[in-house]
Amino acid sequence: MQKLFQTVRHAKCYQTLLSQFTFKESASLSSGKETFSFEIPLKNAENKISVIRVGIGICYDIRFPELSLLYANQLGCQLLLFPAAFNPKTGSLHWELLGRARALDTQCYVGMCSPACNLELDYISHAESLITSPWGIVIAKGGKEEEIITADLDFSELKCVRESIPIGRQRRLDIYTTPKLVKKQS
Repeated sequence: MQKLFQTVRHAKCYQTLLSQFTFKESASLSSGKETFSFEIPLKNAENKISVIRVGIGICYDIRFPELSLLYANQLGCQLLLFPAAFNPKTGSLHWELLGRARALDTQCYVGMCSPACNLELDYISHAESLITSPWGIVIAKGGKEEEIITADLDFSELKCVRESIPIGRQRRLDIYTTPKLVKKQS
């Protein structure tokens, strides 16, 4: 029997009032007030074990760079995952752009997984799961059909990216603030 690992809620529920599409997630879901990250042990080519930290955001959370920055800068995440189901209208405009932007903001790998596009369902998903490098390059992308995408992630690349464009050291905290963890992580 499988054991529930963790319950994760959106930080913010999605709402859209597009002329051809209206959706208010808060009518059926509630937002949460806690972040969730966890560690994964990895074995490298020399059989040495290292640990990476993974941060989770849900769908609409990817639109808020503050959450991703909190995961990267305060919690030390190297991989951010966003299960999501964008609709075709916003998905075609924003899906890849947001994944690439969060990768650049945080200098982390970003994975966005989506259900396949099924035109027979009441809610149609944009689909096109993707994985983005810390350089903002899409390194794996799915189509509209159901499929599993994979990519080899080289976490040593994070150091290279962060040394080449050292935004972590160059933040102007005398002008603006960095998001702070408000509630203890679950």
